[in-house]
Parts: sequence; structure tokens; C-alpha cells
Amino acid sequence: MIQTLGPSNGRAGFSLLDVGLAGDLPSVSHLSTLTITSWSMFPAIHKGDAIEVGPVDQIMDGDVVVFHSMGELVCHRVVGLGAGGDIRTQGDQATGQDPPLRRQDILGKVTAVIRNGRRFPPTVAPAASAADVFGMWMDLFLGALRARLHDAALAGAAFLKRRTWVRIIATRILGKYVQYDVGVRVPIRLVQAYRFVPLREIPPDACPSSDLLVLARLGRHPLGTFDPVSGEMRIRRVAAGLGLEESLRNLNHRLQSARTSGRS
Repeated sequence: MIQTLGPSNGRAGFSLLDVGLAGDLPSVSHLSTLTITSWSMFPAIHKGDAIEVGPVDQIMDGDVVVFHSMGELVCHRVVGLGAGGDIRTQGDQATGQDPPLRRQDILGKVTAVIRNGRRFPPTVAPAASAADVFGMWMDLFLGALRARLHDAALAGAAFLKRRTWVRIIATRILGKYVQYDVGVRVPIRLVQAYRFVPLREIPPDACPSSDLLVLARLGRHPLGTFDPVSGEMRIRRVAAGLGLEESLRNLNHRLQSARTSGRS
């Protein structure tokens, strides 16, 4: 599993991207399988389908391509080629086109869709059944409901954090149970991807500091990150103001000190 962190999901959460092989996607795309996490390509590709990604040799109208956008990988169809070399893409379910792409923005071309053990090209997908349509709308409804519940939970947490005794208890819980990992950047072009290992398992001088990211988590739930080079910190709202910021700064200071000692 590879953790991807980008501008679009830095505040709300951290998305997991399944990549078959950690490496530059164009060079290993024939070995890579990605899982679709939205309905933007329905009915050709369903949420939960796996796609096989191949190298980009020639791009034509109707091809389904994978590209990078706002910290995420996007899988959409080519709907036009501009005279200046721009490539226009759009999700089959979308009402508008994506911003124009350049040829070098395309990371790979979808060669096959895998659904329930069946493989088929993205241009010859089985027709959507009534059950497929119902499943899509039900998933969208439940997703909207989960988003509302999430917002309500955040509002409730913000209300409770205004109580001094709640802040004291929450700060003690975080101080005792939060675990820290170090993410080592993996070479996936244009994607901020890190393979995380527990802090105790990585030597202080394992790699350049620009390739490291400190992650704070409670169990399997990420709470925040700290970039040792830029000093940028991202904390989930539910954990903000409960001492996690200072803990990350102190941990980063100790990490940098250990790295300096390891070089001397």
C-alpha cells in the first residue's frame, strides 16, 4: 500500500492508492493495476473495477487515459485533440471537460477493465443493467450521507473542544496513543507517494531529508503530517489544537538531530 498526499485531500483525509509496483508509472504500467474509486466513468467503468494501465504509444479519441490532477490519479476518456497538441478529456458521467492536458501529462492508457473476474477493453464495456444503475445511485446517496455525518461529527468535536476538561483528556489520549511513522518517497512520477514505516525502523541517515515525511496516526487513522524540509504541517481538524502540532515539531527536531549525528 502506498499513501498519497496531495493538495486536494490534505485537509479532509488521506487516500490510499493500490499500486502493483512502486516505480515510475509509465515504465511499469504494464505491471500495474489500479482500482477505480468514483463513478465518473460509468457505465464503461464502475467504482470498484480494476484497470490495467499500459504505456502511451498513440493517443486517439475514445482512449481512456490516466493522468495526474490536484494530487490524485484520474482516469477519463479522451474526447478531443487540439491543433496545438492539447488533449481534452472528460468523464463519461461528467457534464464538462477537464482542463486541457499536454502529451507529457498522460501517465498511461487503460488497456483493460477487470470486473468480477472478467476482462474487457474500456471501449467495449458490458451494458449497464438496472441493478448497476441502482447500485451507483445508492452508493452516491450513501456517500453524501457519510459526508453530512462527517461534517456533523467535526462540528460536534469543535463544540466539545471548547470545554477545557475535554481538551485535557483528548490531549492526554493523543499524547499516549498516537504513533509516528516516517514516509520515504517512492519514485512514482508526479504523485506525492510515500511508503510509510514505523519511526524506529528507519536509520537516521537512510535518505535525503527531502524524501521524508513524518506521519502521526491513531491506530490506522492518519491525524497529521509534517514535512521536514518545508516545515509544512497538515493536521486533521478533529485533532487540531490538542498538542499534536507541538509533538510533530519536537519529533521532527529529534529526527533532524539524529540525522546530523549519524552523518558526523
